[in-house]
Amino acid sequence: MLNIYTSWKSYIIIFWGLLFGITLHAQSEDAAGFKNDYLLIINTYSSNAPCSNAIINSVQKRLSVDNTTAVYVEHLNTLLIDNQEEFNKVKQDIFAKYAIRTPKIVLLIGNPVLILLEDIRARWGDVPIIATAEMDFVSPDMTSLQTTAIPEDKRVPISELADKYNLTFLQSRLFPRDNVELLKHMIPTLKKVLLLGDGCYVNQQLHYDMERMMAKQYPNLEYEFISAADITTEELLARLNTIDTKTTGVLFSSWSCVSNVGGATILETYSFRVIANIPIPIFAFKQAVMENSGMVGGCIYDEPELLAHLQQTFTQIRSGIQPRDIPFFIPEKPVPTFNYPSLLQRNFSVEDCPAGSVFLGRPQSFWQQYKYLLLFGGITVVMLLVAFFVRNYIRSLKALNEAQQEQVETSYKLELALSVSNTIPWHMNLSEEIIYWDAAPSLNQSSTTIIPEIGTATISLKECFERIHKEDLERVQQKFHDILKNNIQKFHEEYRIISFDTSNPRIDWVEVQAAVETRSENGDPLIVVGLLRIITKRKQMEQELIETKEQAEESNRLKSVFLANMSHEIRTPLNAIVGFSRLLATVEDENEKEEYIQIIENNNDLLLQLISDILDLSKIETGTMEFIEAPVDVNEMLEEITQAMTLRAEPKGVAVRFKDRLSECCILTDHNRLHQVMTNLMTNAIKFTNGGAITIGYTLQPGNMLRFYVSDTGCGIPKDKQKDIFTRFIKLNRFVQGTGLGLSICQIIVERMGGEIGVDSEVGNGATFWFTVPNRKVEKIKKPILEQERVHIYKKDITILIAEDNPSNFKFMNAILKKEYNILHAWDGQEAVELYKENKPHLILMDINMPILDGYGAKDGIRNLSPDVPIIAVTAYAFASDEQEILKSGFDGYIAKPINPELLYKKIEDMLTLRLQIS
Repeated sequence: MLNIYTSWKSYIIIFWGLLFGITLHAQSEDAAGFKNDYLLIINTYSSNAPCSNAIINSVQKRLSVDNTTAVYVEHLNTLLIDNQEEFNKVKQDIFAKYAIRTPKIVLLIGNPVLILLEDIRARWGDVPIIATAEMDFVSPDMTSLQTTAIPEDKRVPISELADKYNLTFLQSRLFPRDNVELLKHMIPTLKKVLLLGDGCYVNQQLHYDMERMMAKQYPNLEYEFISAADITTEELLARLNTIDTKTTGVLFSSWSCVSNVGGATILETYSFRVIANIPIPIFAFKQAVMENSGMVGGCIYDEPELLAHLQQTFTQIRSGIQPRDIPFFIPEKPVPTFNYPSLLQRNFSVEDCPAGSVFLGRPQSFWQQYKYLLLFGGITVVMLLVAFFVRNYIRSLKALNEAQQEQVETSYKLELALSVSNTIPWHMNLSEEIIYWDAAPSLNQSSTTIIPEIGTATISLKECFERIHKEDLERVQQKFHDILKNNIQKFHEEYRIISFDTSNPRIDWVEVQAAVETRSENGDPLIVVGLLRIITKRKQMEQELIETKEQAEESNRLKSVFLANMSHEIRTPLNAIVGFSRLLATVEDENEKEEYIQIIENNNDLLLQLISDILDLSKIETGTMEFIEAPVDVNEMLEEITQAMTLRAEPKGVAVRFKDRLSECCILTDHNRLHQVMTNLMTNAIKFTNGGAITIGYTLQPGNMLRFYVSDTGCGIPKDKQKDIFTRFIKLNRFVQGTGLGLSICQIIVERMGGEIGVDSEVGNGATFWFTVPNRKVEKIKKPILEQERVHIYKKDITILIAEDNPSNFKFMNAILKKEYNILHAWDGQEAVELYKENKPHLILMDINMPILDGYGAKDGIRNLSPDVPIIAVTAYAFASDEQEILKSGFDGYIAKPINPELLYKKIEDMLTLRLQIS
């Protein structure tokens, strides 16, 4: 196994390669002294990408024997290019560098780099071009760097570019369908396919094509794309370690992570080896990736065949054949290829693989390994002895190699563990006051706040202290002093570090542990060793937990306040209802008794309004408040409200007027919610107006909005209190009955309807509450006139059937109606149907929630006997959606509990008058 991070020196090389995005491989000549013949390779990817490196190394090896042709390589590192402007700068630098002499041949690697074709033609004319890429098409837009997938109808085949740009093409083709079939073969219980890829264009195109292929050809398989642009390598490893390998197959394309730590942009290119090291089977699209990691295998193109065609193409061009005349190389059939050691480590066998599979790293059979020895071993004894000594020598070398390999693997695992845990070992020579990093930080830690740059292997103690946050500095210095004086045995502190980038300051949390390793004969410390961990994310999580705890405590406090308020608001009217109800039995004076009854009714209304407000508030909190839109005649609704409120305002000597209006106005909105807001504002106006008038109306405003208003001549509202009145539980006059919820609920309703609400008021001059709703005009629905012959009947002969299972509710309705009508009673829905068969009552009051057969079932049974008898639903379900459901199900009317006697009388009279001629 290769060690990715062998020493801190390799990080310097990686850092400068990523910083400039270009690696130049050439002879030692100055840039102005290019050889007459040189090959220019322009690579889309980084210098560490295994697939492009396989091609580049093959070309360099082939041309290294020919001292007449130099090879120059430009790595674009497109994952580090954020916009077209940066790409244009890189492009200009490349053409400026090679402006002196035209290359003999240009080799383009990767699809994105093909946008340089027009620039190459403009600057170097008909220079021979060889292109090798995964996709055999490009975008119609050849001016912008391609970063997203190209739809089928927008693809331009590369074959159409051959003549124009003197181009030949070798495709390093991907085979998504064959790899899915391979997963199904290797994992018989496959249910899900995961595709791992980074943010480069090829992976976006591969994801686009696979997503459509899976939906069309494999509808029974779940598909998911995991991108390095969305999650870190550590998060991916955690995710992969939790998957079920018996039902999930993993396909790997590439995984280069771009991160910005401490202001520096870092490209992590070796993560595929870390990913392949986990104990789950991962299948790759390319041989170069599989050979350089522990991935199991994949259906891949024949890479040696492609490289052979590439060498042949160079030979043809150098002999004078133009690229446009050389046929394209397009692999037609993939080869199932497996990494033999990884195959066995993931509990697969050769027998599990498809027929015709190729196994890389498979040990030779006994005959293959020793066939020459067996053929010639018996010729002479001398040859046998030579073979014996050679064999022992080979075994010795193998044992030595295994020991070295084990040491390398142990070192790699240690560095991997340090990398995954974000831990950096260090030691400090106190005489120099210099901190040495014993292992270079992993790529996701480079350029953090404690390391100026990834290539730096040391940092001074003074500089380290300068970066410590001022609130932590004294504590850290004291602890460091204590460990040096042997006051404590170990140093273990968590503190904040400030970044080196002053233009973009950043603070990271670190955890540092240290101990004295070596002391002098006098006991003075000489060398301190320790570990440093970046714990910023952990600290953020701790802060989030603290905030969550505080939010929960605040929520609990608000709940307690709410319950206390509700307890007070409910007990206040309940106290009046219970108290005056008991006093009624002892009062003989009729006027006093009527006064008590009025007090009870007023508190009943207040308690019912409170319950309605609490229910509305509950629906608002849970996000379930319903809005049912239907055509609403605004004039008709406001006339009804005016009539109802006039009766409530008359005892106080207050007039109610409906003033401003449109001649016709029918809009699409929620009737009940609009009615609720207007009624609430009118009720408040009556509470605070002891004389004068209350005026309501509406006008059409700019922006096609209707502005409704309720204006009173009451006491008015101070300016400094107006912003608070729409807050929950705010009551400006605590001696006036109310919950303090009405205006808050009105505000939420109006905003949900697409409008706004406000108030204009001066103390002593009354108040005008207003709100707006969208003016969405609709045709007014004309109520159908029921044409039927009315039957003559005497009122004393009218019979009403009450279906109610609660004795108290029945006694209440019976007390209201028995003086005017003949009453039948059914305890459940089944009995109601039987009583209707026997007595044919003229009207039915039907409770919805009853035993044996509920109201809906009883209604259906009676409708089978008579489709015309009026049935009114009586229920405690009082929401708008309940009313809509009841009326749609076939009931003729609806009345909600608690029952208002006057409303019940009016509903019954309307129903009977429509169908009977009563005398």
